[in-house]
Amino acid sequence: MTDAQHVLFNIKTATFTLKYKGSEKFLLEQLTEVAKEFANMPFNGNVANLPNGSDQQSENKIIKSARQELTTHTIARQLNAKTGKEVTIAAMAKLYFIEDQTSAQRHTILSAMQEATPIYKDSMRSNLTRIIKGLLSDGALVKFRNNHYSLSDQEIQKLGPMIDGIN
Repeated sequence: MTDAQHVLFNIKTATFTLKYKGSEKFLLEQLTEVAKEFANMPFNGNVANLPNGSDQQSENKIIKSARQELTTHTIARQLNAKTGKEVTIAAMAKLYFIEDQTSAQRHTILSAMQEATPIYKDSMRSNLTRIIKGLLSDGALVKFRNNHYSLSDQEIQKLGPMIDGIN
């Protein structure tokens, strides 16, 4: 199979992620069937190989992960967060991957950070403006108008597999 025939896409909601990697032919011919199978799958955290009548079944995978139970604290622990920047990244990851918020204002970020007890320190609140500026400078965050901030694409790509790996 050539690279031109490979399809890779992710569909993310607040409660699950659907990832597909496989042939374009399978996607075009059986997308409806895939959607039905996915909707009817009981969640068990495993990868399901859907039948496609070809020898490339292993390439056609649906991954469903329940993320709704993850907290900022859980993500911060996984990141081994200790600094204000690291707790802020954990909070932004929770907002993006768990709550499906593509951007957030300072007060929303702070609220998510405060969920990371006992890692969160009051000094992080008073230093949040400096922390955000540092993350913008590092390229981990992107600023939009009206003081909305988002994880950078690079940070999303880095954090996604880690979020999927949290048990």
